[in-house]
Amino acid sequence: MTVTPARRTLSSLTALVVLLVVALTLPSAHADAPVVTGSETDLGVQIPGQLTGLRSEDSDQGTVDGRHLTFFVNNGGSGNKARFFAMDLAGKMVAEIHVPQGTDVKALAYSPGTKSVFLAANSATYAFVYEWDGERLTKVGSIANQAVVRIAAAADGAVYLGTYAPSNGRLFRYRGGTLSDLGQPMSGESYVRSLAVDSANVWVSNYRSSAAKLVRVNRSTGARTTIATPAAFSSQWSAFHMTRAGDYLFLRMVNEPRLFAYDTVRNRFESFDDQVARDRAVPETPNVRPYIDGISPYGISPLMEGRYVYFQRSGAGIMRVDLEDGLKAIRVDKWHGSDNTNPWPSASVPGPVSYAWLSGVAGRSGHSLVTTTIDAKVYVNTPGQSAPVVMTLPARDAPSLINRLGTDERGNVLAGGFDLPEGVGSYSPSSGATTILNGPQMEGFGSFGSSTVMGGYTGNSSSSAPLYVHTGTGQPTLRTYINNSQERPVAMVQVGQRMAIGTVPIKNQLGGALSLWNPSTNALTVKRNLIPDHSIISLASQGDLVVGGSSNTGGTGSTPAGTVGKIFTYDTGSGALKTFTPPGASSATYSWVAAITPDPTQTNHYWALSTGYLIQFKVSSTGSITLTRNLGAFPNTSSPTGKELGIAIVDGTLFATVGQGLSAINPVTGEQTVLASKTATGPVSGLVKVGASSLYYARGARLYEYRVGSATSTASLAAPVVTSPDVSAPVAPGSIAFAGTGTKNSTVEVSDGSRTRSALVRDDGTWELAGMDFPSGSHDLTFTATMSGFAPRTTTVTLTVSTTTGDRCSFAKPVPTNIAVGGYNPPNKDYAFEGTGTPGTLVTMESGSRTRTATVRDDGTWSMNPVWFGWWSGMVPFTASREGCASRTNEVTAWFVEKPSYHVPTLLISHTESDWYSGGDIAFKGKGTPGALVTFLIGNQTRFAAVSSTGRWTMRAVAVSDAPVSFQLLSELPGYADQTASFDVHFGEAPTSVAAPLVTSHSQGSTVRAGDVVFSGKGTPRTKISLTTSGRTVTTYVRESGRWDLPSLPLGTGTTTLRFTASSPNLYPASSALTVSATP
Repeated sequence: MTVTPARRTLSSLTALVVLLVVALTLPSAHADAPVVTGSETDLGVQIPGQLTGLRSEDSDQGTVDGRHLTFFVNNGGSGNKARFFAMDLAGKMVAEIHVPQGTDVKALAYSPGTKSVFLAANSATYAFVYEWDGERLTKVGSIANQAVVRIAAAADGAVYLGTYAPSNGRLFRYRGGTLSDLGQPMSGESYVRSLAVDSANVWVSNYRSSAAKLVRVNRSTGARTTIATPAAFSSQWSAFHMTRAGDYLFLRMVNEPRLFAYDTVRNRFESFDDQVARDRAVPETPNVRPYIDGISPYGISPLMEGRYVYFQRSGAGIMRVDLEDGLKAIRVDKWHGSDNTNPWPSASVPGPVSYAWLSGVAGRSGHSLVTTTIDAKVYVNTPGQSAPVVMTLPARDAPSLINRLGTDERGNVLAGGFDLPEGVGSYSPSSGATTILNGPQMEGFGSFGSSTVMGGYTGNSSSSAPLYVHTGTGQPTLRTYINNSQERPVAMVQVGQRMAIGTVPIKNQLGGALSLWNPSTNALTVKRNLIPDHSIISLASQGDLVVGGSSNTGGTGSTPAGTVGKIFTYDTGSGALKTFTPPGASSATYSWVAAITPDPTQTNHYWALSTGYLIQFKVSSTGSITLTRNLGAFPNTSSPTGKELGIAIVDGTLFATVGQGLSAINPVTGEQTVLASKTATGPVSGLVKVGASSLYYARGARLYEYRVGSATSTASLAAPVVTSPDVSAPVAPGSIAFAGTGTKNSTVEVSDGSRTRSALVRDDGTWELAGMDFPSGSHDLTFTATMSGFAPRTTTVTLTVSTTTGDRCSFAKPVPTNIAVGGYNPPNKDYAFEGTGTPGTLVTMESGSRTRTATVRDDGTWSMNPVWFGWWSGMVPFTASREGCASRTNEVTAWFVEKPSYHVPTLLISHTESDWYSGGDIAFKGKGTPGALVTFLIGNQTRFAAVSSTGRWTMRAVAVSDAPVSFQLLSELPGYADQTASFDVHFGEAPTSVAAPLVTSHSQGSTVRAGDVVFSGKGTPRTKISLTTSGRTVTTYVRESGRWDLPSLPLGTGTTTLRFTASSPNLYPASSALTVSATP
């Protein structure tokens, strides 16, 4: 059969467009979002700021306007701005300034060349650089898509900044009012994590697992030299802090606490004479070491007295290195007449960040070592002293961000704070008052009988993971430490007469633990690496079984393990361990199973969040685990330790903190209703339930209650509906593939009594079964839908299979013969159409509201009365019909125009690609070549428009939902090549943020068959998902359900890393990567 231009138009547009837009116009089979009534109440700050020393991520000191000042910063967030402080050595506040833009300040440095202070405040999209000159804080520059993590100042006034961005850590310089990008000093590295600068060079180091680098950058030429480093250096992560002193560069490493010295003149690493063990009574014996071990995680001083460098060492306090005596390192609290006649207590300098050697400090004679600390304090230490002078910055700390939520047996809501200030907020719903309990940063809460167990964080690896018990009166009591390289007790549940406790290990290590602790006897058993290299982050109990979830993350600074998060059961009696790998996002760095919560409506069933997926699973009496529901992924839902996530159930409806908000979720379909969203105060974090309907969660430092009035979810299992083939009519023998609709997440199975086929109902409520061969005859088929927690639903159909034979209903489509089909016809005249067809059939022509008919003569010809055609082009349908038979239509394309001398692509002028519009009946308008036929296809709606003699066209209105659409406009003219133009038009409400796409159809590192591959996933509704590989790009939009499906894309054999990008007008795009291997 010859394809007419009109058919060519339809088929080409279908191939190019239908996969892009059909999902936007078809409703989900069961879009049953919960109906919830209720209200949110702000309960206020739970742990207010205190005047005890605020958290300052960086600090420095120097002379401004003739006074020696100390400088501190305090990060913002939760609705608070970051702050900059200056204090003199009398303890008087000189400046407290709110930073206008940016909330995360990681770097601050005093510039001796300009006698001013530089800091950088990072936001989600920019790093803002500021200078304080003693009077005002001035923004001097900004850096897009980078975060400043270190600043170092040269003596000549130049200031250097090291940044973080994935695979794009860069070096910047501010000098003379100009901020310059100096490029990547270390190709492919994400961090320029530390800096040191001298008159000729900038020294930089990265931050990457077991791959520490040291690079020298020439300040004049920009030339970069990678320094050869010993294995004890390069096996570390970073030279995290560096100081230039004399001829040396001193480097403090992570993740093992080592101090190296590099001779910048001889270009080699030098050894130390480590005299840490020497005191007055011990003769001096050289103790040569390639590096000093056990250095504390703080700063290294600049050159003091022309020959010394100071640092702090774990267990030894402040030590001093003598650059003129073979790099001899001694403790300042030990002494020997030849090199340390005036010692002072080493413990008097806790956590030094910056150092200065000053004389004339009030109340002290001679020189003093002045240090600043991370908690905004200044310590003045003088040789021979009995105690230091300590000054605390007189500024109230910002309220403590809520780190974890819990409840006690009296119905109080417990809020553990992050870092400083310390304490635990205890909110009483009955009185509305919050009481502050004593305690450090709390990581987890659990009930043991009528008492509450609290797991704390100390940051001290020798006394780590403390456990407290609070009986409800008085203060929590410290009972024991878990230790065993564990640091954060994040999950707790009572199992019999013991508490099961899940922990995250100490910094830079993998391997969490499941501990069993008896609060009555204090007996503790620690099972580290129960899941190899995983932390245990969520727990529930079932009899003697511990039901848990793991995370592949470790302590702060560790590289996640290469394995996925697990659900596990552990039999506390027999020690038997069983594991299960649940579905989860394939493109995530971390893999975890968090917020395990028993389902009160189904015995031994649990809900959990698995790397962004909301799932339900069942645990048997022997500990075996079975997945029972998968409600799909929820974008922007990430938590390496689970603390941001929570699940509660009210009246059969799920409530969960997903997508940085609180949502009510249908437990069958996964459709959600957002109840509380991220605000300027912060994202929604944590979730606990008190009573039958009160839900508590945090934003930043504030606690909120959402009191549920009513919650209704349509939770039913529908019987399968067969939509293909049409079972009401006979079908031909052979392989038949059934398709239809049903309840998402259910399984549909067909049986003919001896054979079965089954498939899971997709997110859009559709299903397809593999083909089955059927011979001629009548076949009774049963389609059954099943889902855990519901009785099966069945649909029975009778399939008639028969061969077809010709009869009176076999007739040809009519063919017009007196016009140029697919060509030019003179405009503005009458046309009496003539043609051929099957004798006896009735031929009907329709053009708008005009109709002409004719009966085909015995000789197979027909003719019609005239009809006027002006300047017009388009499809003219000629339909043949016969009573009792299906009609047959021949849609021909004809141009009733004068042939133009050119043909250009059409333009859309009624809508732009950057604005957002309301959906409804939309009449698109545009410009084009006069006489051209413009074809538009959206979903199952096709529209044609003829370009007028003035070059304008208007489409008949189409129904468009409140969702963005991508489409092409095809312009056709005989004698010219077809012209296409692509457009994106955004209908609905503009998203406020863009989440990186979650790929749900394929897991990281999976294997696929080479050829056409379809990728699916989840993302922010109404954002555009694009994927480019081998020069071809496919795109789609995320549906309101948060799901997306890309058109098929050919993959050749081999391993390919694919980058999926989400975008929306006026917002920064976000990407994720997926590596797959294609085999023949």
